Amino acid sequence: MRSVAPVLTVLAVIVLVWYVATVWMNSTWVYDQAARAGEEVRLAQLLPLTMAQKSPVLPAPHQVVAGLWQGVTGYAVSSPKSLVFHAWVTLSGTVLGFLIGTGLGVLLAVGIVHNRAMDMSVLPWAIASQMVPIIALAPMLAVVMNVLGATALATKAIISAYLSFFPVVVGMVKGLRSPEVSQLDLLTTYAASGSNVFWKLRLPASMPYFFASLKVGIAASLVGAIVAELQSAGGFGGAVVARVVLQPDGADLGGFAVGRNHGGGSGDDHGAHRGAGSGADGDAAMILLCLLAFWTGTWLINAELSQHRGPLVRYVVPLIFGLSVLGIWEMGVRAYGVSPAILPPPSKILAKAVASGPVLWADFVQTFLRGALSGFVIGCSAAVILAILIDRSKFLQAGLLPIGNFVAALPIVGVAPIMVMWFGFDWQSKSAVVVVMVFFPMLVNAVAGLQASERMQRDLMATWGAGYWQGLFKLRLPAAMPFIFNGLKISSTLAPIGAIVAEFFGSPTQGMGFRINAEIGRTGLDMIWATIAVAALAGSAFYGLVALIEKRVTFWHPSQRT
Repeated sequence: MRSVAPVLTVLAVIVLVWYVATVWMNSTWVYDQAARAGEEVRLAQLLPLTMAQKSPVLPAPHQVVAGLWQGVTGYAVSSPKSLVFHAWVTLSGTVLGFLIGTGLGVLLAVGIVHNRAMDMSVLPWAIASQMVPIIALAPMLAVVMNVLGATALATKAIISAYLSFFPVVVGMVKGLRSPEVSQLDLLTTYAASGSNVFWKLRLPASMPYFFASLKVGIAASLVGAIVAELQSAGGFGGAVVARVVLQPDGADLGGFAVGRNHGGGSGDDHGAHRGAGSGADGDAAMILLCLLAFWTGTWLINAELSQHRGPLVRYVVPLIFGLSVLGIWEMGVRAYGVSPAILPPPSKILAKAVASGPVLWADFVQTFLRGALSGFVIGCSAAVILAILIDRSKFLQAGLLPIGNFVAALPIVGVAPIMVMWFGFDWQSKSAVVVVMVFFPMLVNAVAGLQASERMQRDLMATWGAGYWQGLFKLRLPAAMPFIFNGLKISSTLAPIGAIVAEFFGSPTQGMGFRINAEIGRTGLDMIWATIAVAALAGSAFYGLVALIEKRVTFWHPSQRT
């Protein structure tokens, strides 16, 4: 009962505020209708009129509950109209993608911590990969997976894993590097092997970071599954979001995916026909061997360079890795004759980016500087303040964290059009979406960080007569900095994505999301990839700035000395 009462109290406050907001936001329509009819509306009439609109700006809580009850109990579980049916479809992809993403994230983190070449080459590009807007990548990936004969569940799981693996990588890298040097030296004196150090010290020390990342990862996986379902007719994404949110004027990504699939199929048939007359199987195998040899050679160069400690090595190694990936992309696309309608070569993308420089700059200012940065600052600041309040009050901790978990699971493709409706088409609505996206990862990490100081340290502060706020600013906040920066780094990748996704559902005639959405209707994949490249570069630079500040603030933490 002690754990239920705080949640019920917080829910009661939220419902009360919700009803007040319902009256406020729906009253405009009521007054407008009354003015047209030449009537006056009193308060006693206003309340029922704002609570029973068929298409309200903000539905009342009882309307949402009624719709939920109808969706759960009004149809057979096997019916495509049942919310239970769609919940199972979405949940299956979410869980599978979460498991794949978690496993991949842990493996990458272990490799990054134990292999200097992976640390210097893979991690920067893993960060850059998270700047790719998933709502633009999903239809292209769906086309490729369909050409390869993959099932809808596999496609959905891969997109979910793409979103969920990164929080795990960031958290596990920080956690595996968290043991003190003295602890590592002590195990060395015991003649412990590398595996013993990993299983007995590094892995146990990483668990707080790991579970904080899992909470973020499962929410990201759910969002990925729903975004993937925009390309299908099943699950919450296909049956609810795509039907209600996406506009029928060419912004429907499902139609884009089908169109690109037909184009890709003809190109594939053409390539197969061309290869049939020239020994395509042997040529394909030879091309693959050449690409593998090129990859192996560049990796060996990176492995050798990573052993050196020169000031330029940390920049040269990821540069070589990135150029090798782009080189394989360029050679593979041209050698296999891949249609530009499926995947254009990097050279064509670069040419388009250079030719469209002014347009891309205006889009960058609108999306990143106005929408993403403002939402990042507001969301992260609010999360840290709330984390302090939660840490101060066990009642709030028991009541607010479950609500935070629920908010984190809200699909961004469902939240974005609501925010656009509430805050308008300019950058303010994009900032609101970013606030929703970054709030929960920051809150989870900040709460975990405020609990990271040891009991003996807190008791020592108490013996010196330190009050709560002195202990907070002189002990608990400094000890929480590794967790807080962990949340900031994760949020720095989510902020640009949130702003870009929000622009799909309403934007001025500029912005990265607007540009991608417009080019989808024109099948301009070179411009889409050019916009994605700008987003990746900007997001990576933002992440690097946060990491640089972290290095200065948490210089004392073992992860900064390893």
